[in-house]
Amino acid sequence: MTNLELNILDLSLNELLRTVNKTESILKDQYDEIKEFRDIILTARNLRFDNGNDATIFLAGSGRSGFVAKFFAMRLMHLGFHVYVFGETLVPPVHDGDIILFISKSGGENAVTDSIESTKLENIKKSKSSPSKNNMIFENVKILSVCGSFDCYLASHSDAKIVIEAERDRKSTKEESERFDSLGFNSNELVIMGTGFEDSALLILDALVVEMMNNLGLCEEDLENNHENINRPKVSKK
Repeated sequence: MTNLELNILDLSLNELLRTVNKTESILKDQYDEIKEFRDIILTARNLRFDNGNDATIFLAGSGRSGFVAKFFAMRLMHLGFHVYVFGETLVPPVHDGDIILFISKSGGENAVTDSIESTKLENIKKSKSSPSKNNMIFENVKILSVCGSFDCYLASHSDAKIVIEAERDRKSTKEESERFDSLGFNSNELVIMGTGFEDSALLILDALVVEMMNNLGLCEEDLENNHENINRPKVSKK
């Protein structure tokens, strides 16, 4: 393979790295909100109201955001939480005291309801003001979200949120501009569609796992003990 066949890969990689590097500023600017986000998850061990069991954390997301939800769900399971991802066949009902985490760049109403067909977000949040037999189970359900805008539908209905906004101020260097011109390539397509949001969300949530591991007094070995072991023989340590 010649260099010409990879003539845009380095620029795309650099742009992806620049995009995810901005997560440091998200932590700084949204510190209090992220702390609340973390604390709500940490209290899942004693939030269940109906029978004293640990609360269940449900995750939802469509498309690639759904894969990010599964990544985070797996790590939450390793931390010892009861976790399910909406859309799977074994998802139990939502109970009072549970937590639902949505991951959606658009954060629009359709994106939310498409990723969780059986539970309407409005019903969850209206349960206190309009109690009924059908929605009372949602009275104390906490809604968390990772979304792409502060003023989207999902953000406005969340108890805590992490917002990853797209950058619109990218400036190419002279050398980069010349390369784009010679290739006839649109520099805005170095990071396509929702890639920047999804990569950033994955990194932030992965870092949050380590933060919660520290809060729970766990180490990597504790997480490994919760890892699936049917297809992964345990290696003896000498």
